[in-house]
Amino acid sequence: MAHLSISLPDDVAALAQARAQAGGFADLSAYLAALVRADDDEECDPALAEALAEGERGPFVDCDFEAIIAEARAKFRRE
Repeated sequence: MAHLSISLPDDVAALAQARAQAGGFADLSAYLAALVRADDDEECDPALAEALAEGERGPFVDCDFEAIIAEARAKFRRE
């Protein structure tokens, strides 16, 4: 296993430590390794990355989530 030494601003280090503990990781190293793996997984699926980017570009619409769910439930009951 490779050994790396990194420097982080105090607030980032505290946030990383808190996230590691909240996420049930054994230690900060395990959390950081999981972040790197997740980043690598995202890079491996260009279609997913493009779909996410497309969603972020918009257009954004103002919608009523509850109304959408009610409409879908009503349609499902009719079918």
